[in-house]
Amino acid sequence: MSDLDTAAKATKRAAKELAGEARGAIENAADRASDTYETARDLADSVDPFVRDRPYLSLAIAGLAGLVIGGLMAPTRPKVIYVKPRA
Repeated sequence: MSDLDTAAKATKRAAKELAGEARGAIENAADRASDTYETARDLADSVDPFVRDRPYLSLAIAGLAGLVIGGLMAPTRPKVIYVKPRA
């Protein structure tokens, strides 16, 4: 057997291993996505009656949460623009 045949077999073996690892990673990601979807669905089902019973309070809570999150994500340093006078 030549060195070329040996290299081809090694490459084929490595490709099969990588394909198996990729399949495993895809299955793991699909399982995690399914679990996350189920959790989000359960949370939405538990929140839905509150939103239907008190729509204005729900809107106020969402607005307040948006303001708080926006305030936390805003830059802490003020943006200062220096204007240099013309000479």
